[in-house]
Amino acid sequence: MLLAGLALALVAAVTVALVRWRPAIFGATLPTALGALFLAAWWLLDVRWEWNLLRQTAATADRYAGRNLDEKHLAAEDAALYAFIQKARAALPAQPARVFVAADEHYFRGRAAYHLYPQNVFWSPDANLLPPSASLRPGDYVVIFQRRGIQYDRAQQSLRWEGMNPIAAELVLAEADGAIFRVL
Repeated sequence: MLLAGLALALVAAVTVALVRWRPAIFGATLPTALGALFLAAWWLLDVRWEWNLLRQTAATADRYAGRNLDEKHLAAEDAALYAFIQKARAALPAQPARVFVAADEHYFRGRAAYHLYPQNVFWSPDANLLPPSASLRPGDYVVIFQRRGIQYDRAQQSLRWEGMNPIAAELVLAEADGAIFRVL
């Protein structure tokens, strides 16, 4: 952007100097000079955009080229979520079960739900909510990823979150960023 601004200032200075030097010759072509100035500035911005596009294409190729789908997911920005969800899929039953997903970030809730299909996944796209404890049944699963406010008592096999009564649950998987619980 600085380069384009400098070029625009240089072209403007040259145009003004030419108009002052030969006003009779260049005064009549001032609209043409301004048009040329506009096209030169446009061209400089376009060159910069193309340069950025080439750099981004090279960075994307370095990150993803020649990798299979799992490797591409593990190279992406949300690799930690994908790695956790792969472990979660292995821990969940083969037959679709009710799975409730919770995460502080909307992106993680939606992305986790997407990767958990074909399970019967429930998540709130609008708010960081878990269902009321009364609506959970034995055999349901609760998948947590980077969510505050979840408390689990391993000795009593009791799970609770803000404002809810504790429910009986078994810890199925525990990772640094997430956990899976099966409602008992």
